[in-house]
Amino acid sequence: MNVRSVTNSAKTLSQAEFDAVDEKRVVQAIEGAQKRLWDSDKRLLELDAHERSICFRLALYLAEQFPEFDVDCEYNRNHAKAEDDYLKRLKDQNLFEIVGREPRCGDEDGLMIMPDIIVHIRDKPMNLLVIEAKKTSSLISELTDLFKLHAVKEELGYRFARFIKFNVGKDCNSGGICESFFV
Repeated sequence: MNVRSVTNSAKTLSQAEFDAVDEKRVVQAIEGAQKRLWDSDKRLLELDAHERSICFRLALYLAEQFPEFDVDCEYNRNHAKAEDDYLKRLKDQNLFEIVGREPRCGDEDGLMIMPDIIVHIRDKPMNLLVIEAKKTSSLISELTDLFKLHAVKEELGYRFARFIKFNVGKDCNSGGICESFFV
């Protein structure tokens, strides 16, 4: 793959380069990042550290796997459809019921969301991968995350959506991953 800009902050890929990233590469990148998380940051999992801390480290390792993309945690911006509309919003009414809230302002167009990790090109409609993560110690149903992940993939046009469940605390075992699958 010919990567045009890897070192400066504005990433640029042609549509053909973006389209060439296939499921096999994405799987290898995720598995490599998950292994690196276990090898380098296993203690975060053993300590049952905050999900954001674990996701941050995983995102760093994903960025190594995808140098031609932007990798962000809890990113709440979308490529601009209109000059002033950068917020990532979902419009699925069922999601409002599942998460138990409506849009914050009455005139907002949809529920603002911040996925745990995304692999994309900022300010362009090149959304490669969205990840929702959960720890085995979480008391919140993973059905909410799975529904949100599906909605993000469909409404915001991500090519791949992945759910990852981390083994933490007393459940922590070799590899640190309980589940990892595409939605």
